[in-house]
Amino acid sequence: MSKIRIAIVRGGPSDEHDVSLSSARSIIENLDMAKYEVVDVFVSKEGKWSIDGASSTDDDSAIEHLKQHGIDVVFLAVHGTYGEDGVLQKKLETSGLKFTGSDWMASQLAFDKSEADKVYRKNDLLVPKTQVIDSIDDKIILDVPLVVKPASQGSSVGVTIVKDNESLSNAVKRAFENDHRALVQELIVGREVSCGVIEIADGLTALPPTEIIPRSAEFYDYDAKYVAGASEEITPPNMPEETIGRIQQLSKQAHVALGCKGYSRTDMFVNNNDEIYIIETNTLPGMTPTSILPQQAAAAGISFSDLLDQIIDNA
Repeated sequence: MSKIRIAIVRGGPSDEHDVSLSSARSIIENLDMAKYEVVDVFVSKEGKWSIDGASSTDDDSAIEHLKQHGIDVVFLAVHGTYGEDGVLQKKLETSGLKFTGSDWMASQLAFDKSEADKVYRKNDLLVPKTQVIDSIDDKIILDVPLVVKPASQGSSVGVTIVKDNESLSNAVKRAFENDHRALVQELIVGREVSCGVIEIADGLTALPPTEIIPRSAEFYDYDAKYVAGASEEITPPNMPEETIGRIQQLSKQAHVALGCKGYSRTDMFVNNNDEIYIIETNTLPGMTPTSILPQQAAAAGISFSDLLDQIIDNA
């Protein structure tokens, strides 16, 4: 039987370029090479593509090359802007190439936190009180403590916890360094959890959730996510079974509400009253050695290799 030709797209122009490279390495290391033939696709920080080390080109030409050379599935190991916001997905859809993860519309929707929040609310999912601001001069109507973040970014890029009014201005400026809009949200005090879902033959399945306890930071920031040992991650968390079941159900509801496909991972907070707030949904969760989704799959008895098989089958 001939092998399935997989183009693994890594890198990209976003702030998560290096995370993407780490995800791609983990994917390649865990793919069953008896089943797959891997084609390496590197995207530079300037947005230039190279295929198996060949000379760089623009994305449209590279995608056409992949189509003409019999690629069966494009495995998206990219994160952040361009890779996770629907831009690349739309180009691939237009070309007719199959790819992993959600389509361009769901990707774009999930990446825009303010639009995603509207969908969560419409589907009776609990989200923090939120103000969207379009300028650093907009008046903040919510009271501290607050979380200030770019409207569209991943990996906690540009996120600040604000505990006093004196710090608010700098937090807003930092958010606008990463996007043209920002979200100001009430700070939910409680336990941070994340739960992945994956579509399998008998439907949408929620994996065991993970509680995240940062060791070296106030919250689950960029370093806490990707530096080994920077966070304690407990899968499944030491919580009542009923709470775990609600977290899993909410992760599936968020996935469906946004129109996600294949797999996703939703981040939440469980407050002191056992209320569960949806924070965001990631349509291309990290696959690095410290990433949560592979840990959750392992807790469910699914090897990294089998997880990748399922993601590819879904595509």
